[in-house]
Amino acid sequence: MNLSIFSLRAQPEDADRISFKDSNLKPTVKRSMWAYLELALISTGMIWTGLPLFFGSMYRRSVHANNLELYVVDLDGGYIGSNVTRMIMDIPITQTTPLWHEQSGFDTVDEVKDWVRINTWGALVINPGASKRLDDALNNGADYDATQALTVIPSSGRHPVAEMLFVESSLTSAAYSVNQQFALAQVNSYSSLEPSSELNYAALFNPLLYTTTDASPSGFSNAAVLTTFATLTCVLCTIAFAILWKLTTFSFFQRVRFRDLYIMWLVIFLGLALFLSLNISFAILAYRGPNYNDLALTYTGATFFKIWFAIAAEALALGLWLFNWFLFLPPHFLAWPSIATVITDVVSCMGCPELAPKFYSIMYATPAYNAGHIVMYVISGAYPENGKCAGILIAEIVATGLALSVSIWFRQFFILRGITDAHGFYRGYKYFHSTVPYYKDVAANANGQIASRNIQNESTLSANHYSYQNPSSDPNDIEISDCDSDNVSLRAGNLGV
Repeated sequence: MNLSIFSLRAQPEDADRISFKDSNLKPTVKRSMWAYLELALISTGMIWTGLPLFFGSMYRRSVHANNLELYVVDLDGGYIGSNVTRMIMDIPITQTTPLWHEQSGFDTVDEVKDWVRINTWGALVINPGASKRLDDALNNGADYDATQALTVIPSSGRHPVAEMLFVESSLTSAAYSVNQQFALAQVNSYSSLEPSSELNYAALFNPLLYTTTDASPSGFSNAAVLTTFATLTCVLCTIAFAILWKLTTFSFFQRVRFRDLYIMWLVIFLGLALFLSLNISFAILAYRGPNYNDLALTYTGATFFKIWFAIAAEALALGLWLFNWFLFLPPHFLAWPSIATVITDVVSCMGCPELAPKFYSIMYATPAYNAGHIVMYVISGAYPENGKCAGILIAEIVATGLALSVSIWFRQFFILRGITDAHGFYRGYKYFHSTVPYYKDVAANANGQIASRNIQNESTLSANHYSYQNPSSDPNDIEISDCDSDNVSLRAGNLGV
């Protein structure tokens, strides 16, 4: 293998080559530098489009924590239940803490747990018989397990990030606070009494501890980023395919009928979505195995297919959305919809609409949010809104599919008239190059040819002469001259018929 071409010394192969500083290259270098400067300015706009979307969704999200709702549920019915409920409801309302409500109508902790899984973020439950058990410990010296007094019920599968940052911390903080307040009140009330040999001092000083039971356990440590990275890999792979198809299908738009083009792209993107989502579903299964842990839902065959089709719907909607943009945009603008789409979908997965400014209510409509919501429900059973989420995904697929028909029509229209080239550059741009003649030039040439033929015909007619003299000596002969090369006699009976 000859490696001399990598040497800094002059080589024989360089005989016909020129230096970068050669004056012949100046026009090319100048044109390229302006193109790169243009791209740098466009990149600046892309950065200031994408990053503000991301940082804005995270900006001061703690001040929106009161959009989250927590509940206190009294199953005790005694003095512990009434006092703890009052303490919880007396917590000052601030923007940085979830809003507390009181809820009733339940008989068991399991009923509360199921209601939390379906409806809300979490609850603090005063367990049945808490007052009776504490009375026995204080008056009779009975054994006392303080953790049986309260139950903290988060629902981590609803949104792992929001649950981790605000819900679980607020629930445990409230439980710790009521324990301190209740213990202090007990100590003050017993300080004036004679000490009893049967008094359970552990129950006196530490009466209200809690156990935690997750209403919808996500069951694994990477739950917070599961849908985020599933979406990210899906979108990036789709972008690669969409760019390749845009740059390599010029001849298709020249030769294939519009109807066939439209059906072809729908089938291709459906196949791509199923292929990418199948790999993502296998990756989720391979990483954690059939069971996430002994608390989470079992990973069954139905679970696999639900995750597969949910991510496939997301991939199809995003693929059609991006390709609509790619068919119109020149190459140096392709990153713009790509960055905006990637950032928006990542924000929709990692961020929580309830913890973001009102502008980010758009998250509720993104394919990533709705597909991720379905996936987390399938895994954890949290906050079932599958019908609504599936309806939004289907509506987005239909809308982007209809928009694709318009985009394909315009792309074919522009290509066949020489307005755009294979890469997507438009006529007039410095790098535009198309083998298809510009439709205005074709029309001008056609008009020129017609005008040229008209001029030739007029010249021919003006050169023709018509004779009205009768050269014949016979006065009955009439001569007709319709063309120099086709003069016939009426007597001859040949009129050119």
